[in-house]
Amino acid sequence: FADWFAGERDVAGRAGVEELLDRVIERTGYDLAVLAMPGGQRRLANVRKLMRLGRDHEAAHGSDLRGFLALVARRARFGAEAARESEAPVEGEALDAVRLMTIHRAKGLEFELVCVADLGRGPRWRAELMRVGRDGRFGLRLAEPGTGRRESALAYKALGDARLDAEAREEKRLFYVAMTRARERLILSGAAKLDAWPALEGPGGGGGPIAWIGPAVAELDGVAVAFVAPEDLTAPEPVPPATPPSPAAPSPAAPSPAAPSPAPRSSTPSPRPAEPPPAAPASAPPVAALSYSSLAEYRRCGYRFYAERVLRLPPQPEHGGAGGDAPAGTLSATERGTLVHALLERLDFRRPAVATEAAVAAAAARFGLSVAPGGADAAQIIELVDRFAAGELCRRLGRASGVRREARFRFLLGDTGVLIGGVFDVIAREAGGRTLVVDYKTDRLDGAEPQALADRAYATQRLVYALAALRAGAAQVEVVHTFLELPQRPAVATFTRERAPVLEAELSALAGGVLRREFSVTDAPHRGLCDGCPAEGGLCSWPLEMTRREAADRLF
Repeated sequence: FADWFAGERDVAGRAGVEELLDRVIERTGYDLAVLAMPGGQRRLANVRKLMRLGRDHEAAHGSDLRGFLALVARRARFGAEAARESEAPVEGEALDAVRLMTIHRAKGLEFELVCVADLGRGPRWRAELMRVGRDGRFGLRLAEPGTGRRESALAYKALGDARLDAEAREEKRLFYVAMTRARERLILSGAAKLDAWPALEGPGGGGGPIAWIGPAVAELDGVAVAFVAPEDLTAPEPVPPATPPSPAAPSPAAPSPAAPSPAPRSSTPSPRPAEPPPAAPASAPPVAALSYSSLAEYRRCGYRFYAERVLRLPPQPEHGGAGGDAPAGTLSATERGTLVHALLERLDFRRPAVATEAAVAAAAARFGLSVAPGGADAAQIIELVDRFAAGELCRRLGRASGVRREARFRFLLGDTGVLIGGVFDVIAREAGGRTLVVDYKTDRLDGAEPQALADRAYATQRLVYALAALRAGAAQVEVVHTFLELPQRPAVATFTRERAPVLEAELSALAGGVLRREFSVTDAPHRGLCDGCPAEGGLCSWPLEMTRREAADRLF
């Protein structure tokens, strides 16, 4: 038991709540013990529901076992809140309905027709900093000073290969369970790169389960394999109307549909009436997720946000910004910022190396850009990176622990049903339990004070960062916007856990217009705002001479 429990503690850091519960149930035989109790089917259904709640919590809040246990504890303490979760329904296999379930939940059940879908999606494999085998072997990924590149050392690769082999066996066992649920017909569906199947087979190959299932079943008798190219898929996904719909009142003159004749009374007892259908839920939000950048787009023009984010219309060809285009042969401000971020992402905060033209050229090649050696662009990029590397903020990050770069986050905004997502440039833990969030800015200050510029232009981004870090468990968060033109004067704001409800209310207010479906056209159209908008010249109420003027304060 001790060995098994130690292994489960190792798995707990990377497995989801649902998987952890399933592993315990399978190991201990708890499902059989529960089924032997009075009302065993319902008891087991409630266990499966707990697993589903764990999966839902992970989808909304990320992999957070401690957070899920805290949620369960709160619901156990407060009966009113716990009452919101009814007992899980118990349906037999003969239920005449399409049932959607996980492979784990389908164990022990059989159906006439089974469809196993999305087999082209594979898991994301993480490369840990160290690996320890049960036989005492040890491996490390070592960083090359000054570059951020990592090399495998000792038994790192061998331990990784062994883990992939074990997970490949577990994947095949799991999908054997899925495919043997079908009595008569089994449908296996997934996107695949057919010409790369042999190279993508197995975990870590990137091809998903379809990479080994497809070639295997194609050779079996009685199996039909259909390959569908993208151009053969003609059913378009329905999109919302060009204007937010309003429910139309029924016409008084319209005849009401004929009511069905009442069924004749039967002398046999009628079955128990079905439960009434649940009340219709509130209308879903127009978008499933928001970010700082999407909220900024909404503030600039609600209707462009609607056309791009809700209708998902493709952009139109751009006609050129208002004097913001870079001269031929030079980088735009966006491209320059991209390369600066790429170099800082690989900077060793403890032992920062001087940026070089070779490093700039390598970063540019990764993004399909070209930077002339010895040119002004390369010199400016190197200067911005070196200014940060020589500053106190870089030294703070070098002393911090748990440093993560380009760290994605997401959290649920209250009860709106909308996820807020984004990416931290850098997030780290400092002494005293403080979390440090750093965001690089390559904006030209033009004499502006960094703190005032951050308060004016990046207050929403700061709010999102603070809430994300607090939701991740931080007691105190310091959000730093460092303008690389003047890194010795960073813009700083500090937030504590007690302010989280206030911050969430502020963010909900900022997103309120989107949630209320208020998509107004901008009052100040101009080329810099409207260029490339899919609604320009058609759905938009502004004429082209207004949307293509150089500035909002000029007629033409």
